[in-house]
Amino acid sequence: MGIAFAASLVLTPAVASAQLVKVFNPSFERPVVPQDAGIFVTPSDVDQGALPSDSYWGFKPGTGVVAKGYVFSPGSPFGNFQVPTPPDGNQWAFLDPAGGVIWQTLMFPLPGQYTLTFTSGLSEFLAVAIDNPSKSVNLTRHGGTSDATVSVSGSFDVTAGPHVLIFANLDDRQDIAAHPPVLIDAVSVGPQPGDANLDGSVDFKDLLIVAQHFGLTSGQTYDTGDFNGDGAVGFDDLLTLSQNYGGGEGGAGAANVPEPSSFALVVLAWLASVRHRRVPA
Repeated sequence: MGIAFAASLVLTPAVASAQLVKVFNPSFERPVVPQDAGIFVTPSDVDQGALPSDSYWGFKPGTGVVAKGYVFSPGSPFGNFQVPTPPDGNQWAFLDPAGGVIWQTLMFPLPGQYTLTFTSGLSEFLAVAIDNPSKSVNLTRHGGTSDATVSVSGSFDVTAGPHVLIFANLDDRQDIAAHPPVLIDAVSVGPQPGDANLDGSVDFKDLLIVAQHFGLTSGQTYDTGDFNGDGAVGFDDLLTLSQNYGGGEGGAGAANVPEPSSFALVVLAWLASVRHRRVPA
């Protein structure tokens, strides 16, 4: 499937470390669509798919934005399909089964592993990729909010700089009336909380980074242990690490992790001893 993106890309600025990667309009609430209505992108559109610029997303023909309660009529390509209520806001993006594609360019200030999460209408044909369709993200489905929606997540590695997040419906069968469009909502991208070195796991290496910067009150960033974006490395950041310690692809797993409060106290005692040893006699 050939997809050209360059004409409609929107570069997004770097943001504070608390929200390391900013997804603009993540719940597709712009442009505003009246309830029970939709905005559809067709091949006749002059710009071949871009909704108003404040949507921040690129939309190829066969996509659009629909509000909860909208019904694809029996005469539509999808048959009689009612749009469910999205978990975040009033609207969904939709991709039809004839190759619909939406995308947004995101700025990654640090290289490493990031996690994508979103809510989707159930479809076995949804593909998610970074930069081009061949760089697919391996997705995992989680229990949905209803029969019509499901939580989805996947991890991927990137270099620092701009990268294109792509959602594509790869169902190219002709009987699309039997297959409703893919629905997308509540998109977020970020590292595993507490993963200071962005290697996909929260472990001793991240604890060591926090220890080395603990108590510094300005100029700190995510990769030095400032997980809440306040410019400092303190107890809140240590708590974030403790609550996620052992998590991620390379982590030991929650079964081997002490209760977060106990873990934090033990680590604080260790940090205190480390800082005491730094003080000259």
